[in-house]
Amino acid sequence: PELTDDINIRQAVGSLYGQLGLKQLQLKTLEQIKSGFPDEPVSYLSLARFRLQRGEPDKARAVLDEALAAGVETAEIHQMIGIIDHNLKQEDTAELHFKKAVSI
Repeated sequence: PELTDDINIRQAVGSLYGQLGLKQLQLKTLEQIKSGFPDEPVSYLSLARFRLQRGEPDKARAVLDEALAAGVETAEIHQMIGIIDHNLKQEDTAELHFKKAVSI
């Protein structure tokens, strides 16, 4: 069942699950937020951060690629992609995304 249509409350619930160590519920909540609010950058950023914290940079990058494909483009999304690509030693794409982040 859906708790609420308020993205802020859903984000808080996901965060609470994380604080309680309920990572599967946190992941499910973050995925529901992304599905339910596909035009909101925070939907993608929160899920990407979760993936990074779990040591899944490729999955985090895929989430951010989904955001760009959906037309959700912010400086923070490009910055996070740049950081991920830099850490994955993909310097050319990292530089492109850092430049894009600065230009937005």
